[in-house]
Amino acid sequence: RFEQARSRLLALPAALHNTAEVCVGLAEVALALHEDEEARRWFDKAFKLNPNDAFLRHVAGSRDASRAADEYVRSLFDSYAGGFEQSLISLGYRVPGLILRALERHLPGFAEGGTVGDVLDLGCGTGLIGVILHDRLQGRLKGVDLSQGMVDQARAKGIYTDLDVAELTAYLENEVETWRVAIAADVFCYFGDLASTIANVRRVLQSGGLFIFSVERHDGAEPWVKQATGRFAHSRRYVESLLADWESLEVKDDVLRVDRGDLVHGLLVVARRP
Repeated sequence: RFEQARSRLLALPAALHNTAEVCVGLAEVALALHEDEEARRWFDKAFKLNPNDAFLRHVAGSRDASRAADEYVRSLFDSYAGGFEQSLISLGYRVPGLILRALERHLPGFAEGGTVGDVLDLGCGTGLIGVILHDRLQGRLKGVDLSQGMVDQARAKGIYTDLDVAELTAYLENEVETWRVAIAADVFCYFGDLASTIANVRRVLQSGGLFIFSVERHDGAEPWVKQATGRFAHSRRYVESLLADWESLEVKDDVLRVDRGDLVHGLLVVARRP
């Protein structure tokens, strides 16, 4: 009952209007009602009242930012880890299943019951990719995530051969092992500029290895935008431009999940290192 919530918040005593908590409440109501500019206005006011808050620094920061700050991502997912999977299920989260279908289309022998080989799961979260691949692995499954809380959830599943708590870009720059498949499921919504990350993934893939990832789709002229939710969305043209040195197998429009009652449209990307 978002309109009722907004009326209640606005009816609070005037002194409470100048608290970050009330401003965030009004911003969340505006987001739920698809009033993104109104949400930005309330987030901006909340940030002025509480400039040390990592969440507010990100959502109210520059729209030209090229990525979310580590502090923001870590605190968000550490607090979210316990209820993360239940929340995604309630949002009709489809990305792990889409990745499984992509492997069936593009990994030789996989659709006929073959195994996947060594897999690097970037931004592994609670290990949902591990769950869909656990009976098809023949090799290592390594997960990397910035959030200790999420990695703890993934470790409890007993599927991953190795798990690292690390920032994605720094990890890739220092990785010395190579992988048959690299996956980034619903991770790049926290990155605007993807150029260096995708180049580093290419470096750690074996010859002929697959990289499968998802992005939220942006239909404007910009290569990417930071949305009022704080998540980044990317244009098809930008994503395709980053695959110039790859064998591009698929850049497929698909629905990733539901958000604020609407379908979230994205791109599922499959590329092979030549």
